[in-house]
Amino acid sequence: MATCIPGLASVLSEELTELRCQQVTPASTSAVWFQADLPTVLRVILWVRTAHKVLELLATAEDIRDKDGLYQWIQNTIPVAEILQSNSNPQQPSQWLTLSVQVIRNQVTQLPSDLTHSHFTALTIKNALVDQARELSSDRPSVSLDDPDVPLVAILHGSCGVAQVSLYRQLHTDSLHKRGYRSGDAIHKAAMKESLAAGLLRQAGFSSPSQFYQKTIVDPMAGSGTLLIEAALMAANIAPGLVSIKCGGTRRPPVVRWHHTQDTMSLWKDTLREATQNAKTGLQELRESQSCRFYGNELHPSAMQLFRDSLYLAGLSDLVEIQQGNCNMYEIPSSEGNAVTVVTNPPWGIRLETDGEDEAWDDLRSFLRSQLPPGSEAWVLSGNKNSTRQLKWKRTNMFPIQTGQQQLRWIQYKVLSDEERNAQLQDDDVNEKGYDGRPRSSTRTYRELQRTQRRDEHRTSKGTSHNPRKPPRDSAVPKPQKNAVKSQSQASNSNEWLI
Repeated sequence: MATCIPGLASVLSEELTELRCQQVTPASTSAVWFQADLPTVLRVILWVRTAHKVLELLATAEDIRDKDGLYQWIQNTIPVAEILQSNSNPQQPSQWLTLSVQVIRNQVTQLPSDLTHSHFTALTIKNALVDQARELSSDRPSVSLDDPDVPLVAILHGSCGVAQVSLYRQLHTDSLHKRGYRSGDAIHKAAMKESLAAGLLRQAGFSSPSQFYQKTIVDPMAGSGTLLIEAALMAANIAPGLVSIKCGGTRRPPVVRWHHTQDTMSLWKDTLREATQNAKTGLQELRESQSCRFYGNELHPSAMQLFRDSLYLAGLSDLVEIQQGNCNMYEIPSSEGNAVTVVTNPPWGIRLETDGEDEAWDDLRSFLRSQLPPGSEAWVLSGNKNSTRQLKWKRTNMFPIQTGQQQLRWIQYKVLSDEERNAQLQDDDVNEKGYDGRPRSSTRTYRELQRTQRRDEHRTSKGTSHNPRKPPRDSAVPKPQKNAVKSQSQASNSNEWLI
């Protein structure tokens, strides 16, 4: 089972399928079941971008009623010699791997009273395993919290005082979303998880390096740069697990240390060599062809420094061009009138409390209006519908995401050509809602065109008694029926963002 941020299960399913996993089935909005052999599993933990944990199911119990029942179930079900026996010398059961136990609780109020505390529940599981090992040898397994050989994860679901318990072993140590390019302990207080950034990029249509070809990717409010860094890693075909190793992560994940019938270490080294060659080739092609360009802008110096440090650690400093300043004054370098894709995570509400939130969204609207030519698109992440409305732009698509307790929306907007915008005005009557396929703003670009259009409309309607919003009686434009007007109004209301 692979876990992810709630709302990204479908994206994770697509990614696991691309990695040649079998029987890929979403288990919930935040978990996916799949089957895979050992070589494929090694590729998954090195290459998957949107997962947090990859877990192998050991056993499941449906009716655990107290900690004694949990202890006995572990004793009777889990083969300790097979799970904790050292790979280095499988003939000697006195050689044990180190372990850790993590407990994840769901429906806590419905769990048995003595299983509601995660620490003591984990201690019960650990004691059951260690006591069983002592029966086989005078030695005992040790607990390691930093880098255990066998990280165990127990997931408990409560129902009417009874617990369903599933025990897994985790194939890696840290959460897979940690790429390692965050500079030390200094992390932006509103930094986006790397896995979320990768998932959002895939939802925006970037699922392979080829889809970045001839693209200009821009983040005008880059923060510490997670979206652009993840985009550059994807465009260069660099495995996220390889970045983690490069930045000081473990070179031997737990799954490699377990006892297998195959030579796991050789398989792992082959997987690393293949990923390393892909990264070298991808970086070289990206640097030589300059077929994809990445541009970032950030107002705050501290966030900009974190961005630079992360780029350096990831080895991408020469691929992403960054500037400091307000986005309403930011001009995209070398866009040459080509279509641009904006991916950004502006400040909103709980994520980043600031008195200048409204001004920030006004600045973003100014940037989008002044810098995006027809054919461009913008993807904006927001957790505040009032902030989003400040863009005054009709969305094209929307994906719900949840991170922590925050309900988010990943919203797509498209910049229409004049022909597309006029067609939309006629078909949807969106002019009544103030939408014209671009974000409304008082900024410089396109303003003269709007003024000219309003002048022409005024001259046309001057001296007539009919409403200038309605066509004259002899016009070729048919008068809309009442039901049609009602349905259009309902459609417009349905386009409003609902949390």
